[in-house]
Amino acid sequence: MIGEEARDGQLVFVVDDFACSAKQTPLTAGTTTGGKLCTLRFTVKNASSSPAMLLGRFQYLVDPQSRTYGADDALTRAAPENGNRSLSELNINPEVVVPLLFVFDLPDTVDPMEAQFRGTGRSRFGISVRLQRRA
Repeated sequence: MIGEEARDGQLVFVVDDFACSAKQTPLTAGTTTGGKLCTLRFTVKNASSSPAMLLGRFQYLVDPQSRTYGADDALTRAAPENGNRSLSELNINPEVVVPLLFVFDLPDTVDPMEAQFRGTGRSRFGISVRLQRRA
């Protein structure tokens, strides 16, 4: 759940926040286009004694029908929190904690219920985090 640690291989993930909002067109402020943008704020820590590689393409949102949605690399890179760096391959040294924000461009009809993280491309299953807070 949000705020709880989840580990896959060398990496420990903690989802800090998840939110969605309607997309705004740049030409006419205040009007919306089809779809929504969702942001997933999380930290990742390398809990091992050697460098670890986080591959952005293996981090997903999952809807109730088990369909997966990948982050939009251009929107994610453009987020000020990410410092205009690509998150497609991120080297994380031992004991380093990195705050990240992924941006997902989704259809209006999609309501993600969990985030799926994989420590590396070699991780077979990864871990899932429900996108709700413990009551």
